[in-house]
Amino acid sequence: GPGTYQVTLIAGTYTVAWSGNSSLCQSSVAPPVPCNDGPILEGLALTSDGALDVNVPAVKVQGTVAIDGTLMPSAQGDRGSLTFRSKGSSPLETTSFGSSGPAAYQVTLVSGAYSVEWNGNSSLCDGPTAPPVPCNDGPILKDVALTGAGVLDVSVPTVKVQGTVA
Repeated sequence: GPGTYQVTLIAGTYTVAWSGNSSLCQSSVAPPVPCNDGPILEGLALTSDGALDVNVPAVKVQGTVAIDGTLMPSAQGDRGSLTFRSKGSSPLETTSFGSSGPAAYQVTLVSGAYSVEWNGNSSLCDGPTAPPVPCNDGPILKDVALTGAGVLDVSVPTVKVQGTVA
């Protein structure tokens, strides 16, 4: 049901922020509330007693993750995850994509503009051959407006590098 609150504050100007529970987005179904933290109201003047009802702008996002536009291949260990990062919000990491099978995610975020980052498993680069997925971390998408529920499929661009060390 609806949450309630009561608080006594010093009169002034405030930012009202949502404090999410990131563990809620560590399952196969996105929860009804955002899993990350983030500002809801900014520059809010609170100078007299009264009611302040707050609407938390929750955005459910789901999608698949590909490597260079094709289904994510199996690997010898955990293939990685995604992180959604927004200015003023806490970053939110998806569940791991495991070592095989389709790579998909579902999260609920505070509405806003996000960068989407790949979180690789560095131990995949410990073997004698190049892994099928990136083993480092880095940005994939920047300034993605996530303001309504929908699908955001992601393709991770890769390069394979080899050489000798002298």
